Amino acid sequence: MATRRKRRQARRVLLQALSSWQWQDRTADLPLTIRWLDSEGSLNNADRDFFVSALNTITQVPSKWDAVFERFLDRDISALDGVELAVLRAGSFELYQHREIATSIVINEWIELTKQFGATDSFKYINGVLHNVAESVRSEPLGEFELIDVILEELRDCISHPMISVETGDDAGVIQIPEGQDLVVTTDVLQEGTHFPKGTRPDLIGYRAMAANFSDLAAMCAIPYFTTIALTIDNSDPAWLRGFAQGVALASKEFGSVVLGGNLNKGLLSISVTAHGLVPFGQAISRDGAVVGDDLWLTGKIGATNAFLESADPLPDLPIFQLRQRRSESASLSYFMPRPRVEIASRLRHIAHSAIDISDGLLSDLNHLAQKSGCGARIQIEDVPVWSEAPLPAAYGADDSYELLFTAPTYARATIQAVSEEVGTPVSRIGHMVEGSEVQVTKDGKSIDLPQGYRHF
Repeated sequence: MATRRKRRQARRVLLQALSSWQWQDRTADLPLTIRWLDSEGSLNNADRDFFVSALNTITQVPSKWDAVFERFLDRDISALDGVELAVLRAGSFELYQHREIATSIVINEWIELTKQFGATDSFKYINGVLHNVAESVRSEPLGEFELIDVILEELRDCISHPMISVETGDDAGVIQIPEGQDLVVTTDVLQEGTHFPKGTRPDLIGYRAMAANFSDLAAMCAIPYFTTIALTIDNSDPAWLRGFAQGVALASKEFGSVVLGGNLNKGLLSISVTAHGLVPFGQAISRDGAVVGDDLWLTGKIGATNAFLESADPLPDLPIFQLRQRRSESASLSYFMPRPRVEIASRLRHIAHSAIDISDGLLSDLNHLAQKSGCGARIQIEDVPVWSEAPLPAAYGADDSYELLFTAPTYARATIQAVSEEVGTPVSRIGHMVEGSEVQVTKDGKSIDLPQGYRHF
């Protein structure tokens, strides 16, 4: 009920803002209008995201929304008064873009606003037009380009960047790479049933897909800048797409990245993200730089995957930005919303010898690093931080917590601890690199066997 009240208030403020914009011959400063409404408190109890999205989308190409309802008019569009025009534009937008809201609710809410602010009996005429619009736009599923519009509506704040000279909407994007920077590129595919359970909230899927790729960039000590997304979906539900895009947008904004473009297709649910990052020339860290005697460090805690799989508790029914605030307290939330260690990684460029992110499991990924570097490793299991909810010893096996595993010389210990405290990323020294090729795990000084990591095939 609270959500419905917020949407109702957002419609009221939207009607006022659109009417004002129309009256000012479309010259109103929209960002200034939004800031003024915020300062006046008009958006305090409103669905602000809906309001901003609707106002920006309608005013960018008003003719698009006029075309939705104009064929149902019995008069020229210029004969409509300001309230009628604003209501028809806003109502057509909501019927078209927000199919998760029942048709009767959308129409009734806009009719009530017409009664309050419009001319006597004009609501009767508007009622008939909006019913015709609903019958037209909601009788068939959205097509490819309409679905892409739904996605772009949610990504509106993270699709532009000064380095992009050809933006989303063309056959390909064009990026101008600054001088003195190396481009770092990675791709990951997430599939339903393998990388997230069937029925997972779409916003959490979107966030997790982005975080997995940003973690790969962090392992190279690169900063995320651009992504492209190839999405295959088995239905054309705009509400699902909107949620997915909200998760993508939240992760993109958190790490300063923008979406350069993508592809949408029909099929079994899977997401392929290609992330592009930048690192100063020659300063990328790889897996092959560890040397015998290096300390072995781990950020954060592992075991979030197994903790989530073992948990029978449902996730809190809260907006995704509130879930993100709680992820430090919950292994399940940390599983869906991992923290790519971008900030600390960028500070390790002149300190670390090698690095890898934990995407298959601690032992599996440590083996990858050791093999690439041509040496062995020894870890003390007592020193490995694990989520308290995680079952043992499974937490040491298959795990995609996306923490950072790195090696560094012993003389850098104090520096690493200082960087850890400065950026607020916990680190633990869990072992060291040794001669040979064996990765050995000890407990109380004795060698033990632990489960290996995830196998893709």
